[in-house]
Amino acid sequence: MNLGNQELFRSQCYADGRWIESAEGNRITVFDPSSGNPIGSVPALGREETAAVIRAANDAWPALRGLAPQGTGPPPPPLDGGGGGPSERRSRYSYT
Repeated sequence: MNLGNQELFRSQCYADGRWIESAEGNRITVFDPSSGNPIGSVPALGREETAAVIRAANDAWPALRGLAPQGTGPPPPPLDGGGGGPSERRSRYSYT
């Protein structure tokens, strides 16, 4: 993978203001969709970790929902399966 700024590449999950790993140590391999080659891995969070991340997101939502996106471009296409949107692109996951 050719990334100009290696500081942008992370292999942890950002949750509630910090970078975290899986408590169990399990990881998910991330593949480059254009080549199929592995490019990294991320923590495979468990049920309790996932619930904690969701709670943190829900707690943060009231302060964030009124903010306008800055420089994010147009919204993504709807997930209705039409027009080649995200629902037609498939990702591969490998649990290790």
